[in-house]
Amino acid sequence: MSVSQYRGVACAKPAPTGHVRKAYGHFDAAAAVATFKGIPEGINHPKQLLEPFRRCGNHLPFPREALSTLELLFDYSSPKDWTSACSPLVFPGNAELAGCLGVSERTIRNHLSALEKAGFISIERGPGNRRTPLRAADGSIVSAYGINLAPVIEKHTEFQSVAQELKAQRNSLKSQRRSIGAALQDIRTAVDALDVLLWEHSDDTSLQKALDVAKPILLQSEQIFNQFLRLYNSFSSATAEEQIRFEQDILNLERKITDYAGHVHMLTWSCMHNLYESDSGHQETNFHHISTKENKTKNSSAKKVVSLTDLSSEPLLPYLTEVKPLTSLQRSQTDLLKNFCTPLSAVITSQFLESPEEAKPDDWFQAARILAHQLGVSEWAWKTGCQQHGPLQVTFAVAVAAIKPQEYIYKSRQAFLAGMLLRPSGQLNALASFHALRKREKV
Repeated sequence: MSVSQYRGVACAKPAPTGHVRKAYGHFDAAAAVATFKGIPEGINHPKQLLEPFRRCGNHLPFPREALSTLELLFDYSSPKDWTSACSPLVFPGNAELAGCLGVSERTIRNHLSALEKAGFISIERGPGNRRTPLRAADGSIVSAYGINLAPVIEKHTEFQSVAQELKAQRNSLKSQRRSIGAALQDIRTAVDALDVLLWEHSDDTSLQKALDVAKPILLQSEQIFNQFLRLYNSFSSATAEEQIRFEQDILNLERKITDYAGHVHMLTWSCMHNLYESDSGHQETNFHHISTKENKTKNSSAKKVVSLTDLSSEPLLPYLTEVKPLTSLQRSQTDLLKNFCTPLSAVITSQFLESPEEAKPDDWFQAARILAHQLGVSEWAWKTGCQQHGPLQVTFAVAVAAIKPQEYIYKSRQAFLAGMLLRPSGQLNALASFHALRKREKV
């Protein structure tokens, strides 16, 4: 470095101090203060203006922590300050705000600067850069200086639409989570049913081949669900560009697991259909063709051939007969309840004063209704389940909720049973779940 260059560096002076450069938010806030006409209609309290900002999260033009400072500033105003004849002007000091929030004064200064730059507040400074009003000898305010909150009204209108879009986005994510979870549960139920069929017909090679195809799909579906959970949990903290990419990834995962569910469901129904035609009178397999799991859902498409990569594209089920709910239970199903569902047998003995061997099929249905009420399910949920799925499915749903091990119940038996009864029509296959529990109990 030459001497002249060295002298130039040594003699360089720092930038002069002064006010921060004005941003567009400063001018927007000043215009909002000048045109302030009071609080909008339909808002009963000034703090209701903050509701859209709380739902916007990281879409706010300032750090989210500054929202607590803005909310604290509202505490210094009164409802009459928000009338057209007044102005919501507050003048707390930085030390006072820092003490209320438990942060440093530097943090308060940064928050106020960010809010002012974003156009949410207008700071009117007096002599000596102070934010306190000048008062006369009698205590009246001569010159009003402080923090004016009037610009929040215009920002409230602006961010209401943003909050509604984010709400719709969150609802869409929740809907996709339910869809992916239902598809995964559909695959698990289908694999479980294949496992039960193979256990009952161990010499059937077609069942073994179907199970060998379905189990890898189940593992891939669980991986897809775990990938979705990672995207779902990190969605709110992601940037706008990352959220767009996350939405596309989640949509692809939903389509993939839905195709998997349709393929496995079709594979299971094909095996059940073949077994039903070959041995329809056996009480252990008679339950398959009378299931109410119709193929109406978006997660199962058994009426059309689903072709996937690395999976067989040959038609597995040429035709399907229409499935309808039963109007009453049959003796073969009640024999299963008698042997493997002790809670229902106890209700038969205590309420009908007869042994389970002598109970009629309709008595088991009424016993299931009594047991459902004992578990805490309402009569409305019971009637809704009967209308959606039929007496056979709801009876076995109560049996599954009663005998399922406690470690496999997420919340409570009441919530578990209500969730099964209130599923949409065609999405309950309690018979397969009952046989799976019966198999595990035997093993």
